[in-house]
Order: sequence, then structure tokens, then C-alpha cells
Amino acid sequence: MKKVVPAIAILICLAVNTMVGKTKVGDDKDEHGCRASAGYTFSVIKNECIRVFEQEIKLDEANPTGTSTTVAAVIFDEDKTKAEVFIPNVKGGIILLREGQAGNYKWKKGKLSLLDKGKEGYVLLKKKKTLFKSPIVTGG
Repeated sequence: MKKVVPAIAILICLAVNTMVGKTKVGDDKDEHGCRASAGYTFSVIKNECIRVFEQEIKLDEANPTGTSTTVAAVIFDEDKTKAEVFIPNVKGGIILLREGQAGNYKWKKGKLSLLDKGKEGYVLLKKKKTLFKSPIVTGG
């Protein structure tokens, strides 16, 4: 019996050590090497890990509920034929393709549409419902 107790203790320690080793803090890289815990996600258009909240084009939630709001981001390719949108609670970006004539462009994929409103910025719609829009800029 004296030999069994230490053997069981060693097995328990090994099991716990193995389980802890599988869930290392900060070891959350995705298939592209982006660390979600540091706020990174992969952008197909930029072909690199980005932080959505650091992007130049950010859109505010159109109809926030509760005390907090969310933000979406948009990245364009060089000739603006593609737009990659990052929406909260959706893994990765969604690539939208440009349609329409110069001055009246929109980017679409399925039910999502991104409209260029000129000086008013951009509006992201699902079907015809506004999800996100450029922030209102006030002079001051």
C-alpha cells in the first residue's frame, strides 16, 4: 500500500501538468499566427494580422442597446474593388465586391452592403437595415 499512494500521487501530478500544458496563457494563435488575446485578427486584403479598433475607417453601431456600443471596421484594397468588413461577433473579415458607377459605388456580399455616402462616410446595411455607420463629426 505504501508504494501505491506515491504512484497515484505521481500520476495525478502528471495528469494535471499535461492538462495545464495544453492551455498556456497567450497561446491562442489562429491559423495565420494572429493572437486574439492581443486583439489581432487576420485581414485577407492586407494579408497580415490587424487590430480592428486601430483601422482608419471605423463605423459606429447604428442602434445600440444597453450601455455599450460596438464598432465595425472597413479595409479597402488599393483600387477599392474590394472592401473587407469586420463586424463584432463574426470571426474574421467579410469580403464585399464593388458594384455600380463611380460616385455611386456600393460593395456587396449576400445580404450585406456597404454604401459610400461621400462626406457623410460609409453605411453598412444588412438587407435594408442600417447596422453601422460613420461617426458624426462635429466641428469645434
